[in-house]
Amino acid sequence: MGWSSPVSIATPDTISLNPQIVLDASGRATAAWAVLGNGYTLWSSEFIPGGGSGTGWGTPVPFNSGQVGTSAPDLTIDASNKVIAIWYVQGGDVWSSTFRQAQGWSAPVRLQEGLAVESRAPVIVSSANGESMAIWTGRHGTSGRGIWAATFR
Repeated sequence: MGWSSPVSIATPDTISLNPQIVLDASGRATAAWAVLGNGYTLWSSEFIPGGGSGTGWGTPVPFNSGQVGTSAPDLTIDASNKVIAIWYVQGGDVWSSTFRQAQGWSAPVRLQEGLAVESRAPVIVSSANGESMAIWTGRHGTSGRGIWAATFR
C-alpha cells in the first residue's frame, strides 16, 4: 500500500488555491478550494470510491453563488455525512453552505445576521452527535477584535 499517482481535480487553466478535504467512513471525500478570477470563487469536487464506472473525482462545481472576494473555505463532515463549508467574503461577512450527496450544495447562509462586525478566519468542526460549531475573529467597535462562535444542528 502507498500513495496513488496524483490526478488533477481542479478545472484546468485556473488559479486554484487553499484546498480543504473531508472524508467519511465509507471513503467518500469532498474537496473544496478557492479559484482566483475577478476575486475568488469557491469550487468543490466529490470523490466516490470503488474503482469502477462512476467512481473517482467528479466534475468541479462552484458553490458560493458567484460571491466575489471570498476566502478559502474550511470544511467539516458530521455523523450523517453532511459536509459543511464556511468562509468569509471580503468586507467581513461569514457564510456557510451544506453539501449532501445526491442533493449538492445548499444556498449560502450568512452566519452573523444582524451583527455589524468585520469578520475573518472562520473555522468549523463537527461532533459524532451531529452538532457543528464555527468560530471566527470579528471586530468589536472601532479598535478591538474578538472571537465569535455559532452552533449548527
